[in-house]
Amino acid sequence: MNGSETLIRVLKKNYQKNLNQYFIVSIIPFVIFSLLSIIGIWGNNSVINLENEKTFAIYYMLGLSNRKCAFIEGIRGFTVIIFSFAAMLVLYNLPLIHNLFGLDPTTTVNWLTFTFIGLYLTIIYCVTSVGFIIKMEKSNLIDLYRNRD
Repeated sequence: MNGSETLIRVLKKNYQKNLNQYFIVSIIPFVIFSLLSIIGIWGNNSVINLENEKTFAIYYMLGLSNRKCAFIEGIRGFTVIIFSFAAMLVLYNLPLIHNLFGLDPTTTVNWLTFTFIGLYLTIIYCVTSVGFIIKMEKSNLIDLYRNRD
């Protein structure tokens, strides 16, 4: 009995060690992916928002409220995320992509993984866009238009 208890303790210790290494190896790409996603989405939103300030100011002058302008901006960003997610799904299912990366055609990614990625990108979009939407909703769009270069 003593030998089997030792074996189970060794197996448990090795399992815990391998699990810890797996988490460390998995966390590094996750952090890198997160940072690149945040920087990319934030940069894209910043450029587009600066371009849209003038358009929203014109909409405001024509009678659209700040809240509706912010709603239009939110819908625009949400459609970008939806189309990006759809493009990812379509590209994943193309045989060319499987051949390019040498993936086994029978290997499939769990739909829960795709759902998690979609939700993750949506949350990143919301966090990076909330500042501009609040700014647009609370500020005078005509002043933003005048102060624009």
